[in-house]
Amino acid sequence: MVDRYGRTIDYMRISVTERCNYRCFYCMPYGYSDEGKEKNLSSFEIIGVVEAAVKLGVKKIRITGGEPLVRGDIEDILCGISQVEGVQELCITTNGSTLYERADLLKRCGVHRINVSLDTLREERFERITRGGSYARVWKGIEKALELGIEVRINTVMVEGINDDEIEDIADITMRYPIDVRYIELMPIGEGRKYRGVSQERIRGRLAKEYRLVNSGSREGASEYYTLEGALGRIGFINPMTNCFCNECNRIRVTAKGDLKQCLNRKSTANLRESLAMGNREVEKILREEIYNKPEKHLFNEENEYEEAVNMNKIGG
Repeated sequence: MVDRYGRTIDYMRISVTERCNYRCFYCMPYGYSDEGKEKNLSSFEIIGVVEAAVKLGVKKIRITGGEPLVRGDIEDILCGISQVEGVQELCITTNGSTLYERADLLKRCGVHRINVSLDTLREERFERITRGGSYARVWKGIEKALELGIEVRINTVMVEGINDDEIEDIADITMRYPIDVRYIELMPIGEGRKYRGVSQERIRGRLAKEYRLVNSGSREGASEYYTLEGALGRIGFINPMTNCFCNECNRIRVTAKGDLKQCLNRKSTANLRESLAMGNREVEKILREEIYNKPEKHLFNEENEYEEAVNMNKIGG
């Protein structure tokens, strides 16, 4: 499926819950007591969305949240999606809190890649950032996933005065493990507006002082990849704020409540719940319209009436 700007949309991110067992300061620090009047899409409905999307050319599915592994029927969701003909890549983004216990399940359900959100390698700081999480437990899960042959990527958000003294330490993971580490710019969404992220230029400058940083010449979706000389993994930079890559965007999002989002930064203009009750053809119709009318670019740096105001856990990071 091609939008009106000529971009091929073949990647769908689906949030399966707004809930999370962490309370990270830039996402949902005040807790979460209710998921609202509307229930989350069921596993059956989620698979229906995937079936409709695949018919329009979507090949890659990423499951997100909140924290997707807290959902009780996550096995039904993942295994069901992996059996949909046309799905070439099934991935999941997780905070890693239960990864050690669920890694076998992910392998069994055909998950190709796990992205783990990890902003620090220091136990005390990790507990403070997440408000109760355990770094040791997350790393144990990462090692188990690697042992099972599942590809692991680490997503890290550098914030001034919070964890920006660990830029080099996190990059060093790629020297010891076959893991891609990706530095993601802090985006002004919800609580994230209150903090100042570290620019990719500054991160690259810091790394260049310690390592020989080589541009790999590759770009996968939003990430531009480099390597440290002698490393087993790669360093990725995702910089939507300082280097807008919207002209290459290939994704569309579905929230846990069924809202279809053309852009991370843009309020939803359609909900799939009612169309799901009418069958996949109706879902395909809405998807086709929304994909075609996908906006040209995000408006993070501009005041506008379309800007999304909710926290990231309600969108599906």
